Order: sequence, then structure tokens, then C-alpha cells
Amino acid sequence: MVAEHASDAIVTAGPFEGKDQLVARTKSYAAFPDPCGTSMCALWCASVRGVVEHVLQLPLQYPGPHHESQPRAAEDLAPTDPTRQLLLIWDAMCDYVSEQLQQAKGVTIKDFGSFIFERGIAVTSPRVPELGHVGREKEVVFPRFLLAESLRQELTRQDTKEDIRRQHISGSVFQTKKMTALNPVPIAAGCYMRQDVVASGLAAIFRAITELVRTNYDLEIDMKFAVIRIVNKRLRCAFSKVIRAAAQSTTDAGPFRDSLPVSKRWRESHLSKSMVEYLGDPSPTSMTERRRKTDILANTDLVSISSVSYSSRP
Repeated sequence: MVAEHASDAIVTAGPFEGKDQLVARTKSYAAFPDPCGTSMCALWCASVRGVVEHVLQLPLQYPGPHHESQPRAAEDLAPTDPTRQLLLIWDAMCDYVSEQLQQAKGVTIKDFGSFIFERGIAVTSPRVPELGHVGREKEVVFPRFLLAESLRQELTRQDTKEDIRRQHISGSVFQTKKMTALNPVPIAAGCYMRQDVVASGLAAIFRAITELVRTNYDLEIDMKFAVIRIVNKRLRCAFSKVIRAAAQSTTDAGPFRDSLPVSKRWRESHLSKSMVEYLGDPSPTSMTERRRKTDILANTDLVSISSVSYSSRP
């Protein structure tokens, strides 16, 4: 894993990121205080890959089909080893949650927490202050991460103050915020994997995070749109500036209303663009060529196998 140093944070490269993408994403994170007093503490934190290896080393504690290499939904894609399989699921999950947040929708993850937006009112600067103009009020959104109760109990040094402001509307975040649960179906479609493999893999990773915190491990969880750092039983979260800008633009655009009748609205499909374009569609030509070569090898003895041409092999 490659680590790049920035003035405000240390971000670990994802399993499918190059150095240029890592540097660009590192610069987009907002500054946040380091609980250890020095940014070098992140070098000693366990990354997502370390959590994945911990899960795979304990099959009895984290049972499920994610411990074995599973076949892909597309025949053109070869199965991967369990480590890369879980890293692929994690990478796709981060893209899916990032897409939801850019649409100003909150996402809740069981046994981990909820990514939500807190809304407030800000006063813009007047155009001509000398003429006595008054600035206009504007609705602004702030990304927040609310801990799940199971994880909050392990963070004994976490601040006890409220994570979000108490507004005049009473109730939980599920009643007052625009929330959605983490859905493994589009993630499985984007990875070309079975839904049960994705669901068990994500559940094992998030449960392992809580148990590692319980055993005094320091973690740095890179989710591509945010970096969650747990050091000394205290959690800090730094969101990417792109998330806040995209959510703010969605809020400024206001509600979208079209002329589609209500009777047809329920038939409309809601596809995740990030998952549709995550790995792309398998090539039918490549699949046909692979089947043809497999049939040739099956019908060829060992003496004449050298006559098979592999020049066009993908």
C-alpha cells in the first residue's frame, strides 16, 4: 500500500488506484485535527487491507462465502482470490456510497454508522455593502458521520457531545433526514458477484472493525470519499471537498418535478450509474473466442496441441 503525505492528512491508496489518482484525492480532503498530535501516527494504523486479512485469517469468527474464491456472474471475468475479492467489494461499496452522498442522500451502514448531511442557514455577503444591501440567506449542507451504537461503545474516549445539532424537529435521523440503507444488490451487480457474497463480505469487514477497536487497534479506514481514523479509542472523519460541493449543488438546484404521471413513477427503474460503469460490460467477442479455444483444447491430443494458434488470445 502506498502512502502519500499531505499537509493535513495521510491517505492510503486504494487497491485499484494509481499514484496520480491518490495524490489528487489526498489534496481534496479537508484538514482535521490529529488525535495523536502528529500526522505520522497514521503510518502505524491498520488499513483496510489489514482488516481484510484479519477477516480471512479467522473463518470461524467471520463465517461466510467470502472466505472462498467465488465464480463471477460474467463468464468473461475470472474469479479472484479471497483477498482481492473482498478488496473489490470494498472499492465498489465506496463508489456506491459516494454516489449516494453526491446526490445529498444519507447512507446508513449496520454496525458501523451513518453518513448524513446536516442542514443550516448561512448569510451570503451583500453585493454592494456601501449601499446598505443585506445579504441573502442560503441553505448549506455539512457532511457528518454518526456512529452506530455498537461502535460508539468501544470508543471510550470519543467526545460525548452531540454529533449533530438538535433542531426544532424531534426524532431520530431516520425520521428527519433523507436516508437510505446500504444496498448490496447494486454493489453485487457492479462487481459481477453474487449478492450473498457481497453482503457477507461487507458485514464481516464492518464487524471486524468494531472488534479490532475493542482490542485497542488503531485504524485508518480509507473510503475514497472520506478518511476515518480511529486512534487511541477516538474517531475523526475527514470528508472530501468534492462530496460537499456536489451535495451543495444538488441542494441549490431544488426539488425536480416533471410531468411523469404518478401511475408510471413506480415502474421507473433506478440504476446506480457508478455501479453500471464500475467494471464495464464483458466483451461478447472475447467470450466467444475463449469458448472456441476451450473446445479446441478439449478435442486436441497432446501431440497436436502445439498446432493451436494463440496469437489472438486476449
